[in-house]
Amino acid sequence: MNIINKHVFTKFLRFLSAAFAASVVVCLVAPAVTHAQEAGTIQLKKKTLKKRIDAKGNLVTEEAAVEDLYNETNIGSITQLDPRANRAFFTHTWYIKASTTVNYFNLGSEFQGVIKQIEGAFGGDTLNMKVLTFNSDITMSTAQKVQRAPTHFLPTGNLSLGFYFGKHQVELEFGLAGLVPLKTVDLDTKMTLNETSGGCTGTDCPLAKLGFVDPTSRRGEYDFKMTMNEDVWILTPSIAYDYVFLTRKWGRMSVGGAVGAMILSTSQQIAFKAVRTDPVTPVPPYDALASRVLQGTANSTNVTDIGPIFRLHLTYRPPPWSKFLNTQTEFRIGANYGFVYLNRDVDGTGQAILGDTLVGSFPLSSLGFKTQEVNKFEMLGGFIQAGIVF
Repeated sequence: MNIINKHVFTKFLRFLSAAFAASVVVCLVAPAVTHAQEAGTIQLKKKTLKKRIDAKGNLVTEEAAVEDLYNETNIGSITQLDPRANRAFFTHTWYIKASTTVNYFNLGSEFQGVIKQIEGAFGGDTLNMKVLTFNSDITMSTAQKVQRAPTHFLPTGNLSLGFYFGKHQVELEFGLAGLVPLKTVDLDTKMTLNETSGGCTGTDCPLAKLGFVDPTSRRGEYDFKMTMNEDVWILTPSIAYDYVFLTRKWGRMSVGGAVGAMILSTSQQIAFKAVRTDPVTPVPPYDALASRVLQGTANSTNVTDIGPIFRLHLTYRPPPWSKFLNTQTEFRIGANYGFVYLNRDVDGTGQAILGDTLVGSFPLSSLGFKTQEVNKFEMLGGFIQAGIVF
């Protein structure tokens, strides 16, 4: 090999050695550089997947439109971000909610009575009965007090339109209760009828002559039955505000209150029947008629009386059912108070029956009943609500 060829070959070997050494250095340094980059940043190239929060606070994965660089040391791993704790607070959206509410409440002492006048009529108040040409003062007293059975549960259907913005939520709700009629009086007891008119004795007294009371004691004993069927319709438009104080992957919680109106209509139908059970003293011309019956009906109605209602509540809303549906459930627990003054119209009739013969019919007003009365309806208690948000 001549001197020129040996010189070229020596340079070529040195070049290969330098290239090999450079390759080794690159292989050793590159992983460290790459590791340092991965520890400090996350590079999302074009057409890579990018995660974001939509308007309803849901985590959405989509293709990135531009190259973004996130500093992992500041925000943490993208996969560990709370999907509802970031941009969800700075978004807004409308929603519709259908729900049902179960209320547990006390209606107040005034409404718990049937009708003040009906309760008093069978509780010993003095009444004046006019039958045929007779006019007599009487009292009627039942062994068991006539009163309305307590009603503590009332289901309500609701439809709401709401607006959610950031940590705040405003909701307009319409509720309707009263789809199920109530039987609030079902009484079967004894009753004593006393004739208290003065200026007469024995069979000269009107009711003794007709055989409704004993001529000597001026008293009659009766089997007494009374029923009352009641319809209560309550429309409750209200506006509510919620503040979202906690947002996590398992859902969000909020606290709030509502103010609204109770629009109340009620109808009560009362029927009673009293059959004399002690011996009837025959008095001509009524001696052939053995049985004595007093019966009647009464109705009390009010229409669209209005009063205020106030609520405080705690709400929990879980995440959507799936990533394809934004439908969510919602649960709410709280307390409320409202009241309405009911202006009742009262009317009815009574009948006196001897045997199978109707000997007299008279309006309840002839007994001294007022045709109008006022009761205070109160709704004080708690409620539980479950709904579906669309």
